[in-house]
Amino acid sequence: LTGREGRWERVAAAAMKQSLRNHRLVVHSPTTTTQLCEMVRRAPVALLCAAGAPPLREVMSMADSRTGDGLEAGYSEGGGVLIVGPEGDFTSEEVETLIAAGARPVGLGPLRLRVETAAVAIMSCVSMTHPRTQPPGC
Repeated sequence: LTGREGRWERVAAAAMKQSLRNHRLVVHSPTTTTQLCEMVRRAPVALLCAAGAPPLREVMSMADSRTGDGLEAGYSEGGGVLIVGPEGDFTSEEVETLIAAGARPVGLGPLRLRVETAAVAIMSCVSMTHPRTQPPGC
């Protein structure tokens, strides 16, 4: 592991302990856009955090009004990919490539967020809108 990846592992372990989770967040090594697109293609659902994209609740409500679009499958299968861009964001070409691979762009509000804040925000939003579970404490 590089110094940065080692730090991510330590942060994931500390977060697991602090939140009393039984399982650890999986931290993968940095990946290329091509590798990420393969993950997107294999996933039942992939959400791409992108500036200017519609909010997650809108994307979910659009999905509810369609049939067989995969969002429900991603929830019911318990899997999926949440994509948060690198610092400085994805290039427009990377965004287009990820969307072409099947990622759905979702917005996290009008403000620019740090990578670690955006990751927490998308996890929270997905947890709050999950159609099969009641959000804890809400």
